[in-house]
Amino acid sequence: MKLCFEPNDFDTQIALNSNSAGDIEFYDVSIKNPMLKDISKVTLVCDVPMGKAFSTWNPMAYFRRALQENWNWPKFPTRICIGAPVQSVIGINGENIMTVAASDAKTPMNFMSGFDEKTGNIKFAIELFTFPVQKFEEYKTTIRVDKRNIPFYKAIQDVSAWWDNEYSRSDVPEAAREMVYSIWYNFHQNIDVDKVVKECEEAYALGMRTVIVDDGWQTENNAGGYAYCGDWKVASNKIADMKSFVDRIHDIGMKFILWYSVPYVGKYTEAYEKFRGKFLYFNNMGYGALDPRYPEVREYLIDLYESAVRDWGLDGLKLDFIDAFRLEDTEKFDETWDIPVLENAIEQLLKDIKNRLSAINKDLCLEFRQSYFGPAVTQCGNMLRVGDCAGDSLKNRVGSIDLRLISGKTAVHSDMLMWDMKNTPENAALQLINVLFAVPQISVFIGELPKKHKKMLKFYLDFWNENRHILLDGIFKAENPEANYSSASAETDSEIVIVSYSENLLELKKEYDRIVCVNGTGKDVLVIRSDVDLTSKVFTIKDCMGNIIETGVIKNNGHLVEFNIPQSGTIEIK
Repeated sequence: MKLCFEPNDFDTQIALNSNSAGDIEFYDVSIKNPMLKDISKVTLVCDVPMGKAFSTWNPMAYFRRALQENWNWPKFPTRICIGAPVQSVIGINGENIMTVAASDAKTPMNFMSGFDEKTGNIKFAIELFTFPVQKFEEYKTTIRVDKRNIPFYKAIQDVSAWWDNEYSRSDVPEAAREMVYSIWYNFHQNIDVDKVVKECEEAYALGMRTVIVDDGWQTENNAGGYAYCGDWKVASNKIADMKSFVDRIHDIGMKFILWYSVPYVGKYTEAYEKFRGKFLYFNNMGYGALDPRYPEVREYLIDLYESAVRDWGLDGLKLDFIDAFRLEDTEKFDETWDIPVLENAIEQLLKDIKNRLSAINKDLCLEFRQSYFGPAVTQCGNMLRVGDCAGDSLKNRVGSIDLRLISGKTAVHSDMLMWDMKNTPENAALQLINVLFAVPQISVFIGELPKKHKKMLKFYLDFWNENRHILLDGIFKAENPEANYSSASAETDSEIVIVSYSENLLELKKEYDRIVCVNGTGKDVLVIRSDVDLTSKVFTIKDCMGNIIETGVIKNNGHLVEFNIPQSGTIEIK
């Protein structure tokens, strides 16, 4: 394999790093621009024999896993507030064919891989400077190439650990790892304090320990959009006293997290006039994104958050739309910028938010969202939520597993869960089953749930709490990304939890004191094939509401056992 540049107008160099060993190679990349020419796109390419290549993986891919031709390949973006610089090609059995990653998680890039019909090889490409960037004299990064024959998820997890050498991820407070009640999908902007408090009492009884109050608290206008964002003053017709609201939630025993759309300022605000001329762009929907290269912009935002955390006693902030910071005009220059490079200004803003708010509350929760989840931003955010996918348990599954593979110790949260209350509890349970390896966020009116739905919700939230030490902290594995993950598991030395999404045959390679399988397949049967004889082990089968359906002892062939497990039910083997 040879990593090289496509022809360009710069002085470019690639050198094999001395840390290279075996099937892991490191390449030091340098691009020199002493004459400060305008920066244009530069592309790095390499080939690998096709071999067993079957699919691709990228944390921005969602359902685009196919091994497409390189003339039609999807381009997956990455920069400080979008994506992460890594791409994998995977074999049909989930083995790593090649995983390519960059140490630089801030500069705008595209990652691609696909089949080259001219050579019969798999071609990788990294396009640098895909967003407009400021001029530089020299750019450096290191490219890591992993060709080991190991499970794809291990190759990706190792990239995540490699990034930890460059970026120090934020510590995670315990509250970031506890179940959340969100009022977005159920209340939207129609916030009613008394009803929120009542719902939180129900949520607390079910094990949730944090509430997120979302968009709507800052505006009397409920039409949606962000034309009224920017001043961040409490809408008094909805919330008479924010501190009192927070205190009522605290009295229940829950933490209080408040939503902000970080870059957006609308035309109907005082902030619009205050920062006129200091926007990255302004759209035709009546709002735009502030330019954090101005120190007064960063200071304004941080002051808002400091005051809110200090004066209202907040336990965290949901910081939305950080990925909306983008450069559209490279010709503009202002000598009053103190940080002329946008990516550096975004990083400085986030670090200052974290440091100054941590001085008020060292255990403050900061929630970020797909697509800003890379190692540069998780220096600051300690909660990562799946991107919006209301009602879509499949996308929530894929998003949460993708984030788990790449996020190290950072707490990964599901997108808020909602479902059809007229549906069966078995189908409603799939919303929870598909995000069991993330921290669940619930966004339904609990007080209005049908009895069976509420019983199902309690059973699965209790299940999650009971197994949290395995689900969040165990060794995590995921199978068949090209099939949107047919199953996933987490294990300790003595326990394993396996969730089957489409694979009815589950394989165990070692002995465990406790085995838990969750049936998310929509069918009523699971088969376990075990290298260790399961004969004489005791099993308990439950339905999605926790009712015991069957108990017994495994007899006869303990290496291949078929169980009748109801849809969305569980089996525990001891």
